[in-house]
This record gives sequence, C-alpha cells and structure tokens, in this order.
Amino acid sequence: MATAYRSSFDGKPEPLCAIFEPRSREIIEQSLAGGQQCPRALLSHNDVELLELPNARALDNINTGEEYAAAQQRWAARPLHRRQPLHHCQPLHRRRLEPGRCAG
Repeated sequence: MATAYRSSFDGKPEPLCAIFEPRSREIIEQSLAGGQQCPRALLSHNDVELLELPNARALDNINTGEEYAAAQQRWAARPLHRRQPLHHCQPLHRRRLEPGRCAG
C-alpha cells in the first residue's frame, strides 16, 4: 500500500513523508467512509514497508516555540561542516507561501 519512514520517536510510520501506491486509494476511501481520518493509523493497520531513517532526527516534529528552540540548540551544537539552514523548520504560520506552492 505504501512505503514510509519509521519514526525514531515512536516507531510508527511517518505519513507525511510516505509514498502511497495507486492501490492505496481504495483503502483510503474506505477508511474515510468508516470515519477513520488518521493517516498514521491507516498506515499502521495496512501493508506498509517501513524504512529506517539515515538521520534519526530528520523527521522530528516541531509544533511549539519550545520545540523549535530545542531544535535550534541541537543544530547549533553540530559541527560547522554538518550544519544546514533551519529555514525549513520555521513554523508554518510564519511563512508566506506563493499560491499553488507546497509548504514542504
């Protein structure tokens, strides 16, 4: 049905970084018709290939100012040659998107 990364936090599939096969459409539609709206639960209960992340922190979830500050501290502690900009980690409400552009 899909291929997804395994969360290093809880071992569950990461639905927002997954590849859904065409055959998953029917499964998703049945799930929605049955009142199930959680994509993580959908993946957890179906045929999914889980991949291990090469960088365990790559898909950390940042929802609060505190989590963002902690991510910045982790980033700042990395060796200079391994740092990448954190612009992609800014809270979505702070970003202005062009029409038709994805927030990813």
